[in-house]
Amino acid sequence: MSQQIVLVTKGSSGAAQRLVLKPGQKVPAAANQKYQVLVDGKEQLPEGSEVVRNGNDLEIRLANGDTVTLTNWAAAEGASLEAGGATVSGGAAAAAGGFMGFSPS
Repeated sequence: MSQQIVLVTKGSSGAAQRLVLKPGQKVPAAANQKYQVLVDGKEQLPEGSEVVRNGNDLEIRLANGDTVTLTNWAAAEGASLEAGGATVSGGAAAAAGGFMGFSPS
């Protein structure tokens, strides 16, 4: 079953931009942006989804196996991700260590 994956970004102006993503798509992360991934229009990611740090990148792994990646996340100073209830693992949870902010819900 195909899911619609949308990346919502908000900069300092507060204006939201939406980008429809394909499974496997990689998007460069930018500094001072707030990111949120919507699946089928829902703010909560499907149960079993997880956010994983992979090198300098941040992978959002959906429960059905689809992934989208925010590349160069570690260098995107001030960026944050609304994790939508996903499990945050693989070093990604180390926000206190300077890896960027997360909101679990």
